Amino acid sequence: MRKFWVLAFSGCKLFEYGIADAFLTQRNTLIRDQRHASYSSTMRHASTLEVETNASSKKPELTTRGGEVFANSVGGSKNDENKNNSIRYEGLESSIATEKKQHFLDLDSKGRLVVNEKDVILDGITPSEWSTSRSSIAEESEVLSSSLFLITHHSAESAQHETELGKLVTCNRLLACSRINRYWMGPAFGVCAKDVPIDTQFLLVELSEDGPYALLLPLVDDGFRASLHYGGNNINLVCHSESGDVAVTSSGMRALYVSVGDDPFELLKKGFAAVAKELGTFATLDQKKLPPS
Repeated sequence: MRKFWVLAFSGCKLFEYGIADAFLTQRNTLIRDQRHASYSSTMRHASTLEVETNASSKKPELTTRGGEVFANSVGGSKNDENKNNSIRYEGLESSIATEKKQHFLDLDSKGRLVVNEKDVILDGITPSEWSTSRSSIAEESEVLSSSLFLITHHSAESAQHETELGKLVTCNRLLACSRINRYWMGPAFGVCAKDVPIDTQFLLVELSEDGPYALLLPLVDDGFRASLHYGGNNINLVCHSESGDVAVTSSGMRALYVSVGDDPFELLKKGFAAVAKELGTFATLDQKKLPPS
């Protein structure tokens, strides 16, 4: 009888491992197909540009300069071809590049987190539970006006709090990094607050196609740790704060840093630097010294 139970247990574990392997295989196949599709699209775009360049080099054009006639051929020489290709790609890059704008982020009297007084990021923030502050040591006026610290307020002290942030109104797509176990974080992608997982510690929202972007960064402050998650009711976003110890209580904390910018990479760099300077509890990589070799 004992051997039977051992074999049954072994069979269950093998079945479980088989399901896990099948799931991983399916996921890896899907990721590989997506990468191939993206690569094929890029190559088709490059081929189109090459065909357009070659087509423009077949027919010479006649132009007049000061009464003289010149024959202009793109394919006349290798240097001319490179020069024209350079002009073509420079024009493409200039058309893609967008003018850098200075954004103004504010929490209005209606409980809406608004960019430039018109684009609503979050709607339904309770004024009695939330207040805002600007960075006291920001070096650039652009960072100062386009960022906010959100502070929670509660009527009673507790070791943990749930504070609603309202509805995520404007979102083209988002990237969330959440703690998937005690030691590791993992990314999640989506298009609304419903796609924000439990214990999200980093949230980047694309407000419209190709920007601007909003960074929502939960903080650690005064012994409490904040995180974000989906709270139900279609698109509600919730901030969860906890101390991890029932004996450590509080009625509020500086829970969230929010910033807006056109370049997501520059937004992250400036955002983390601003939080590091304001809290004084950590340093960014560019401020750290390498250990002696």
